[in-house]
Amino acid sequence: SPSHHRTLSRTERVTSPMQNFMPSSILNGLGGSNHGSFFTVSDSVDTEKPPGCTSLIPPKGPDSVSDTLKNIMTGAAFFYSPNLTWLALCAVVWLFFPYSLEATTWQESFMERFLLNHVVILSYIGFWHFTLYGLGWGRRPFVANRTYSYAKLFHNIFYTELGVLQWAFTEAAFLHCYRTGKLRINDNIDS
Repeated sequence: SPSHHRTLSRTERVTSPMQNFMPSSILNGLGGSNHGSFFTVSDSVDTEKPPGCTSLIPPKGPDSVSDTLKNIMTGAAFFYSPNLTWLALCAVVWLFFPYSLEATTWQESFMERFLLNHVVILSYIGFWHFTLYGLGWGRRPFVANRTYSYAKLFHNIFYTELGVLQWAFTEAAFLHCYRTGKLRINDNIDS
């Protein structure tokens, strides 16, 4: 029989092995993903238009206040956004690299947390940079014809490092206050 070639529709192109285990309606958007993948174009994007030209206003019109409150109260605004991914990352760090009250000085606490936070954030950003730019998994940029710039890359790294310094400073300050008794600490059993 002759072979018939046709262009796949957007819903046929976006597939994931996870769809066999969970209904698409529950999986789609979970943790900021699209049908179980972080590397596919969102269903809300019109791929016929150039990048950056799809309206962000839903076809039915902007969400009402009651729709927004419903999303917040049911947790959909959290579970169907990248915030869920960040929570999972924070839980892994908390479980495997708990805060140490053993450090004897503020500087020790600062360096310990700075190194950990530095590795975590640069691993996260490095993963996205490698997969999107190195492996080319991101084929549809937000801005069409944007040229890659090392100046912008180093600008982003610099300000990310300032954030990591602030993050480590805040953690070290709290650890110092706990260690010196300026703040009361409860263990997980008391909480």
